[in-house]
Amino acid sequence: MGREFDLAPGERFGSLIIRRVLGRGAYGTVYLAHDPLIDRAVALKVLVIGSATDAADRERVLREARVIGRLKGVHIATLYRVHPLPDGAGWAFELEYVEGGSLQDLLGKDRALPPDRAFAFARGILLGLKEAHDAGVVHGDIKPGNVLLAADGTVKLVDFGLSRLVEEAAASRSSSAELAGTPVFMAPEVVMGDRPAEAADLWSAGVVFFRMLTGRMPFAASTLQTLFYAIQNAPAPELDASVPEPLARLTRACLEKDPARRPAS
Repeated sequence: MGREFDLAPGERFGSLIIRRVLGRGAYGTVYLAHDPLIDRAVALKVLVIGSATDAADRERVLREARVIGRLKGVHIATLYRVHPLPDGAGWAFELEYVEGGSLQDLLGKDRALPPDRAFAFARGILLGLKEAHDAGVVHGDIKPGNVLLAADGTVKLVDFGLSRLVEEAAASRSSSAELAGTPVFMAPEVVMGDRPAEAADLWSAGVVFFRMLTGRMPFAASTLQTLFYAIQNAPAPELDASVPEPLARLTRACLEKDPARRPAS
């Protein structure tokens, strides 16, 4: 099957009817689908690893899905169901459809947000992380593409850990040095090989805050080696004086190199 698993509009996937593509990534595609049994729109995230998964990988993903499926929160998009793909080639995650698009869509390549809009997103991200962390769940890949906006303005987080597990399974079968997660949002300790923890989520949130407020990344480089060196060693650039001090102070606190110096929650 490789990494190809395309679904066309009108095609059925189990009981779902595919409507259109919402987005594509390195490992798969997100579709808007309709569940005619209960007349509900859902997002179907299809992640393909390219070869049959072994029993250990399947159990890891399903174990994580059971935990994430129990997550409840105003600022968390609900995971409804996990569908194994044919021949053990990956999974399709059936998720709550959040119709307002992503923070990445809003930011584009280099747009910054007004401080009040950035604050609303920051507040929603942190409340979503609190809901998850209180339940013992680490997100592991906070970035603008995983921050969605509902029609009523509610910020919702998606993609808790499951994509990371699929990426790790794919990387373990690849001869290339693929990374699980998004390097520019990785905390220094994650760059050094630690598993993401609550403090790493807060670092990634700080990177998102900086990006929203400035239109640029706090640490950028042309190679992974120089990027990782900057994340571990370079101070974050100062924010513009027009950024309200409480928001600037929060961003700086989240970008502390030492996880113990970041906010406790």
